[in-house]
Amino acid sequence: MRNIVINFLVLLFSFFCYAQKIERKKIYIKFNDFNLDCKYDFELKRIMNKKIMFNLCGKAILYCEKKSDTINISKLKNYKTVSLEEIEKMEKKWRIDNKKALMKKWGKLYPPYDKNSIFETSLIEIINEQQFVIYPVIWGGLNVAR
Repeated sequence: MRNIVINFLVLLFSFFCYAQKIERKKIYIKFNDFNLDCKYDFELKRIMNKKIMFNLCGKAILYCEKKSDTINISKLKNYKTVSLEEIEKMEKKWRIDNKKALMKKWGKLYPPYDKNSIFETSLIEIINEQQFVIYPVIWGGLNVAR
């Protein structure tokens, strides 16, 4: 009986040692940059059914369903924002870097991973000269299963 328990524990330990974790990358998008360049005449920020919808000038739609955080503007330098073009490059790189881990976990036909599965996205909105708000967001129009 003792040998069975020891073998089981060794086997369980080996599974945890060899498992590859597929991690989500934290990214920040600055909402105010889209307000400046947008030539369309529609709302870029709208509150609907306890959700906030952010329209990035027709390039992407993000939804915030969780509580946001207001922070002093002096802390803004601690958050590196990325553009949508950089996000596309990061997504391609993530797919290449994690292909083996995805195939190991799911097999040759692994489920599609979209931006919600790849990134932990936050949107930064500067609300005045002293404060900015960080909204945890999900990408709209994509598979939101994580």
